[in-house]
Amino acid sequence: MGDRRFAVVAVLLLLSSSAPALEGTAIISTQTQTFLYNAATGRKTVLFNTGTNGACFPPDGRRVAAIPASQRLGIYDNDGTHGQVTPCSMVGTRHLNWCSNGYIYWPSNEGSPQRGHVYRMNAITKQVELMYKAPSCASRTSR
Repeated sequence: MGDRRFAVVAVLLLLSSSAPALEGTAIISTQTQTFLYNAATGRKTVLFNTGTNGACFPPDGRRVAAIPASQRLGIYDNDGTHGQVTPCSMVGTRHLNWCSNGYIYWPSNEGSPQRGHVYRMNAITKQVELMYKAPSCASRTSR
């Protein structure tokens, strides 16, 4: 058994600085919970009772996009309610970016055949599209 003194017990997924109402608020994930933590007030708001692979705030800070244990992208209010799970399989994805244009962007995961592709999803319609298709190894040529 490994040395428990050095075990990872929590992962800081994101620290918000873009939305004034959330300044100093972090999304923290443990094996059993994902929660918002406000460093100024010490307030902890549980989003859901599972760990999370990736998360982000939109520019207005009113919601959270996250990839819980189900490996499906979900959009939640900041109190963890009103979750809308999308049909997007996000297995292995850890990086999300919610931009001011209303889209959530993410790269394909390292182990996928589509490695290097970039996708986006409209946060309202939940429609997903391929934004950038990385060249395949076979199509790359050396000069």
